[in-house]
Amino acid sequence: YILLLHPALSLVLGAFSARFIFRKGGDLWIKATIAVALLLHIPFSHVLVQDYSPGLKSLAPVVKAAAPSGTMITLFEFHEQPAATFYLDRPSNYADSFADLDKLMSAGGPYFLIIRKVGYLAMSGEFEQRGLRKLAMTDVRDTDLVFLARQ
Repeated sequence: YILLLHPALSLVLGAFSARFIFRKGGDLWIKATIAVALLLHIPFSHVLVQDYSPGLKSLAPVVKAAAPSGTMITLFEFHEQPAATFYLDRPSNYADSFADLDKLMSAGGPYFLIIRKVGYLAMSGEFEQRGLRKLAMTDVRDTDLVFLARQ
């Protein structure tokens, strides 16, 4: 989210540096640098509109309907905790192994988990053994996700 500040901070640093390097005619260099920076920014401005979490966005309505507010959502081998907390409106944590997952699930009660589709297909039996059932699966580009629950 700080990405928007980078061009402005770069220009301020460049203007400050140009004052010391080019004592005379520095204003011309500063204006030229700003013009070039603005022109070069045009082809890279798509970075600000790129959607990096389409899977989480498409799962959000299902998660909000199934998991009560305040319920922890675990991301298994999927480190998108800030995006998950934002789009799902639920706290999130992550587990990188089945040992981590077992430790988190040991409290009992309902449990909710999101995993990449590729990982789920490779390890679906492990999740079924732990009582986790598939509630939803996204079909979004290369970021397909599966939402599992133990209720």
